[in-house]
Amino acid sequence: MKYKTVYFSFLLVASNSFAADVLMKEKAIFVDQPAVAPEAFSYLRGNNITRDDLSTISTTPDGSQYINLATAEDLRIFKTVMDKVANADLNEQELAELVGYVPGNLGQETEITPSSVHGPDGRVRVRYTTVSPYRNIGRISSGCTGVLVGPKHVLTAGHCIAPGNGTWMNNLNFSAGQDEFKKPFGTQGWTRLLTTPGWFYDRNSNLDYGMIILKSAPHGGWNGYGIYSGNGTYTVTGYPSDKPFGQMWGMSGSTTSNTDSIFYTLDTYGGQSGSGIMDSGRNIRGIHTNGFASNNSGTKITLTKFNTIKDWISSN
Repeated sequence: MKYKTVYFSFLLVASNSFAADVLMKEKAIFVDQPAVAPEAFSYLRGNNITRDDLSTISTTPDGSQYINLATAEDLRIFKTVMDKVANADLNEQELAELVGYVPGNLGQETEITPSSVHGPDGRVRVRYTTVSPYRNIGRISSGCTGVLVGPKHVLTAGHCIAPGNGTWMNNLNFSAGQDEFKKPFGTQGWTRLLTTPGWFYDRNSNLDYGMIILKSAPHGGWNGYGIYSGNGTYTVTGYPSDKPFGQMWGMSGSTTSNTDSIFYTLDTYGGQSGSGIMDSGRNIRGIHTNGFASNNSGTKITLTKFNTIKDWISSN
């Protein structure tokens, strides 16, 4: 019974139609600067979601900005669902299995397996960047990493596309499967950037995620994604700046989490911000954002973030 109650509640959320994008009077300001991760975590919120969790701000290359603000009714529906989830006493794995995930697509390819380092460097260089899942990982020219979760939809950290002070990054071309200076799928420009108002204006680290919509699909493939499915073994792969330029490196290991963040001692470095936190099924369950002395961390894909990401993809 607890599964049925939560499932129908989730369907109510998934079918809820948010307000349309509204063109803002203010034109976008674009800045040339390196991506900078948040210095610290925002407070722990439990299930106290806000309108910022459900809202989106976006821009296009001509500087047009759009806002899509969740209504009080949207917030009420989501809070009702979260209350039902809490009352059903589902653990993260049970909830992830119930909600399901959006599967990836290999595209035209046969799949084969080919600033914070903790102790000895455990990262391994990826030399076969043109096969799944590595072909879906790419370097963003602002000095970050992103991962395709749709044909032309790059999921990344919010601070990789917007500094968090009401401006946008300027140099956001994407090169899927880059290996040093080789770009086997070329470089794509972008048509739209999306993130949350909470990150865009306030650098709320709980909402440090965003998406780049490319002008064209690099190769037609992408990774699946879903809500965080419980502590276990995950992989973070990207383009660390302490390695030779354009090389892809990754590491696998165990994770823990709280309400909004995933924690791990997987070795990372600047440039890997925006890397997907990938499970053993190669589905993205979070986005790497930070490196600290004791551990590294990323934004956890929760039920609300999962719904937002689905909406960004379906709307673009």
